[in-house]
Amino acid sequence: MVILIFGEITPKQLALTHNMKIAVFMAYPMRFLTTLLFPIIWALRHFSALITRLFSSHADPTITTEGVMHMVDAAENVGLVDQYESDLMQRAIHFSETQVRTIMTHRTNVFCISDELTIRDAFPSIVRSGYSRIPIFHKSPENIIGIVLVRDILKAQLEKRMDKMLSSIQREPMFVPEQMHLDDVFYLFKKAKLQQAIVLDEYGGFSGVVTMEDVAEQLFGELYDEHERRFPDRIVEREQKPGTFLVMADTPFQQMVDELDLMVDEHRGRTSTVAAYLLDLIGDIPSEGEVVQSPLGTFRIISMKGNRMEAVEFSPTIDDGTL
Repeated sequence: MVILIFGEITPKQLALTHNMKIAVFMAYPMRFLTTLLFPIIWALRHFSALITRLFSSHADPTITTEGVMHMVDAAENVGLVDQYESDLMQRAIHFSETQVRTIMTHRTNVFCISDELTIRDAFPSIVRSGYSRIPIFHKSPENIIGIVLVRDILKAQLEKRMDKMLSSIQREPMFVPEQMHLDDVFYLFKKAKLQQAIVLDEYGGFSGVVTMEDVAEQLFGELYDEHERRFPDRIVEREQKPGTFLVMADTPFQQMVDELDLMVDEHRGRTSTVAAYLLDLIGDIPSEGEVVQSPLGTFRIISMKGNRMEAVEFSPTIDDGTL
């Protein structure tokens, strides 16, 4: 930490603050030393390159993700950046590593509608749903064939085409695999000028839905418009039990790891949600009140809806052990 602060952060900050003065002051000494020591520098550089080629197959990167994260934490600790800037940088670092399946809306929570309905018949349900883009299916909700936009329905209403089939105004959906990383999805959204994509599992089945807003929230946190109902925070510390947290089961696992500063290995870091993590540990459907011990801490199942977990209580271990 001392080397990081006094050997990295502080000199760089001083150089940025007084860049012109330092550059002018050091220009001639640097030029003199470079000329004087050029033969030695040339010999050492080529000798080092020769040794590397002879005895090294693949050199490890000099800068790692963990190293950058530690530098961001250190910069926050010494006041060079505030907490919001630190969180933003850490989210940006994780952005290209995060897979779609960790942020998508699972198919069990997706509102979709049959293409066999007329626009008139489908209109009331679509209005009640509150969504502006609705996936439509053929025969089965597993078979998504298109997306309907509310603005297209309103246009059909103005043009008195409400008795047409819903499929007549459907748009071609964009399909993405659930293993795709967020930076790739973001690029596809920009290229296709779309706001929503259908997520497919490894067998080509309907897995869920991801939107441009979902992707943006991974960088900037939760985003709400004037019509969107604000949900409670997914992770809340319980006032009556300091150090214990109420966690929504569909919370992305990486979000819990980041917010509670937990340590996990690379494999566990790819777990999609808190519920998926617990199911992997238990190997069975839990019941309300069941207590689950894990290397991260103690989980207690607070709420179940059928076979699906809704909320858990989490007490992290003091040392935040690695899985």
